[in-house]
Amino acid sequence: MLVLAYDSKGEQAKTIHEWAENDVRNELYEVGIDFLNDAANLQSFQITAQDKQDYLKIVIEDYFFNGTGADKYKAAGNSTSSSLMIVAEIYAGIQVEMSSRLTDQDHISNLAKDIYGGITGDQVGRGHGHEYWFYEEDDLEVKLFIKKKGARKEQVSKEAFAGYFEYIVMNISAGIDPARSVLPQTIKALEKLMEAV
Repeated sequence: MLVLAYDSKGEQAKTIHEWAENDVRNELYEVGIDFLNDAANLQSFQITAQDKQDYLKIVIEDYFFNGTGADKYKAAGNSTSSSLMIVAEIYAGIQVEMSSRLTDQDHISNLAKDIYGGITGDQVGRGHGHEYWFYEEDDLEVKLFIKKKGARKEQVSKEAFAGYFEYIVMNISAGIDPARSVLPQTIKALEKLMEAV
């Protein structure tokens, strides 16, 4: 059985993007650990607790936090390699649970979905689309070798503040409330930012 012993960076975040990245990382690890501790998952594979930790780190860091993670997942899902099949199963399990946790409230799209989409390149959450957050093959900067495919284009900070501000001004708590459980530090940072404004 895996236990949650993950500390996002061990340092104080400074920007809304960094707070969001820490919150998303912590939530993805928590969901991944729950998935791996469920005996119903990965039944067809013989793997140790250490292997589970290693695979989970790969899925979170090299897939969800990588601008080319969705492409990697597609390749892993089509592979016959047991390692890639394990990675694909963990990835899909995390996506399913996160979709449930990020469900809209009162039919109002919530802030958490947009922030998760921004951090993971729309692998979790869904919002503006991968091409808004990360460079893709068709981008001129990639074609001219200025940027690499999967490099980050936009930080989450401005979109998070814009979404938060919109819901505050319109007094729509259903847009913010679901985010409190999956983005606790980010919401606190946005509240402090609003107080300063």
